[in-house]
Amino acid sequence: MTYFRKFTSFPLWRDKFLRGVNIFSLLVLASLYVITRVKLGNVGHLLIIHFDSFRGIDSLGTPLQARGFLFLGILFFVLQCALTPPLYRRYRLGAYLESFFTAVCLSLLLAGLLVIITVNQL
Repeated sequence: MTYFRKFTSFPLWRDKFLRGVNIFSLLVLASLYVITRVKLGNVGHLLIIHFDSFRGIDSLGTPLQARGFLFLGILFFVLQCALTPPLYRRYRLGAYLESFFTAVCLSLLLAGLLVIITVNQL
């Protein structure tokens, strides 16, 4: 019982704003995983990673490099979960800003992955 109380008193679950932002971040991570699994699961060829409208294709990459978006998202979320409790106790606005910017970065990673998948569907 004490472990459950300790877990639920964690600032990520006690505060409504942090709980909502973290649930949104987890949903974005889950969608990153599902999209990566479904769309890039059996791709064996090179992918267009960056395309410049003036010069054409700038860089090609393997599907493993495109799956790096998922690793980067997990890294952002783990860092945010590790840094939020000390910030929450010391400077609550810092915890809010960090959580919000983590959610924004995860949304940008999702958008980047969707663009890579859309460009490579020929």
